[in-house]
Amino acid sequence: GTVDVLVLGSFGIDTLPSAFTFDGQAAGDFVDVGPGIGGSFGVPALSGSGDLTPGSVSGFTLTIEDCPPNAFGVWFWNIGTGGAVPFKQGTFYPVPIAFSFSLTLDGAGGLTVPLAWDATIPSGTQFTTQWWCNDASAPGGAAGTNGLRMDLP
Repeated sequence: GTVDVLVLGSFGIDTLPSAFTFDGQAAGDFVDVGPGIGGSFGVPALSGSGDLTPGSVSGFTLTIEDCPPNAFGVWFWNIGTGGAVPFKQGTFYPVPIAFSFSLTLDGAGGLTVPLAWDATIPSGTQFTTQWWCNDASAPGGAAGTNGLRMDLP
């Protein structure tokens, strides 16, 4: 949070209210690494929130939004900063692919997944992820979210 800063000068002490912001202990960062590509439902979005610290009890949440209802797709993951290669007239970010899994989104075209990193994952590890789904109205027949990198503290 923010804190006041006390300034000592030749005429005494003055206070600068809320002049410095502490981040405290880092909970990691979610970094948008580039845009997605969409169809008639718009460009799907991938976002994250929470604590990326390995072994964290509270963990974090990843959310996919703005996809076609009940869309089937694949969630791709890379360990590291990822790359950027052309794919389905968009950009594919989690290169090289470390792992992936298929799933179907809900009737609103979204999904929220609570996760937590195992305590054995080294601090400073980065993961890059992106979701792609079938969407006949999208260029190349597939819609993809933005790329999302997670920097573990």
